[in-house]
Amino acid sequence: MQRWGKTSSGKQRFFCPLCKGSSIRRRPDLRLEINLRTFISWLTTTTGLDIIAKRLRISRSNLTRSFIPFWKFLPQPMPIICNSEILVVDGVSVVKHYLVALIIFDRLRRIPLSWYFALRESYSSWVSIFWLNRSFGGANLGIFFPSRFQQ
Repeated sequence: MQRWGKTSSGKQRFFCPLCKGSSIRRRPDLRLEINLRTFISWLTTTTGLDIIAKRLRISRSNLTRSFIPFWKFLPQPMPIICNSEILVVDGVSVVKHYLVALIIFDRLRRIPLSWYFALRESYSSWVSIFWLNRSFGGANLGIFFPSRFQQ
């Protein structure tokens, strides 16, 4: 194999003089790491799948397919000690009718303190996130549940 210029995306191309074929080197371990970073970025920011797919120059369906292995191991929050008196809680649908992310934000620092993935937004799932928040040194919170939550 000998070097044979670069591809349109800037990767090194190689040429085999015996079989007259050209190829590029692919490292599956790097692709997995990049996909994991992209998955975590998508989960923790407001950037949509369409925008990420366009930036990576792949289709939305390919991007969704690359996220499949990571649904088994959802990212867990790092323990953060919160001294804030005001916390914002919110439930965000990650996958429609399948997965909800319950998030506790620090209003002053504008960072997520904790999150929890649940099948639906319910009383028991909110109790779980507040219990997790309390267990790693978070603020003691009073919990108010509107009537739309079911046990």
